[in-house]
Amino acid sequence: MKAVVMLCGSFNPVTKAHITMAEKSIKYLKNNQVDVEKAIFIPTNDKYPYKKLQPGIHRSQLIQIACKHSEFAELLELETQDLDHNDFRPTAESIKILKTKYSNNQLYYAMGIDQLAFMCDVSKWSQENIMQMFENCSFIVFQRTQGLGAIEDSKVIDIVRNTPHMKLYLDSQILFTNEDIGAASSTAVRNGDLEHIWEDVQNYIKAYNLY
Repeated sequence: MKAVVMLCGSFNPVTKAHITMAEKSIKYLKNNQVDVEKAIFIPTNDKYPYKKLQPGIHRSQLIQIACKHSEFAELLELETQDLDHNDFRPTAESIKILKTKYSNNQLYYAMGIDQLAFMCDVSKWSQENIMQMFENCSFIVFQRTQGLGAIEDSKVIDIVRNTPHMKLYLDSQILFTNEDIGAASSTAVRNGDLEHIWEDVQNYIKAYNLY
């Protein structure tokens, strides 16, 4: 069964770390004898309720530009199902729909370890949604030792162990790669730190006066 790697988020904007995470996910799975069909970027809907985003048409164009810089460019795709929907929907629902689309594939959700810690917060991520996600995919988790999202692995593992509905999957569906995805972050880019994006991404942002 071939794998499909999912990268979900606002991508506001996409950064080098997002592309690195896709590449390292593909390498991680291949090193574990898993054949990868593709890695898909799934930008969230413009009606995302937690912060204001640039229009999806621009965020998706930036993803497509950034993907051209990858050594696995032929495996990277933009998935617009959430952008095309008439409203925001939780990640768990998006993954459930993708599982129907890719019923013959194993789905993997790639993330930084800072996101894994965030998902243990039941005020932000409901137990029901988390368990629905694990019904449809496994997590591939990357270190964040640098930049705004930096957090120690051991601290996050302790958080997971102390979150009962997450602990259930710690040794089976939460896969720690022990690889770092670097310091790049969308927040840093929005704050003017352009080293985290490529020049053609910068040019697009300037052309449309984004961020």
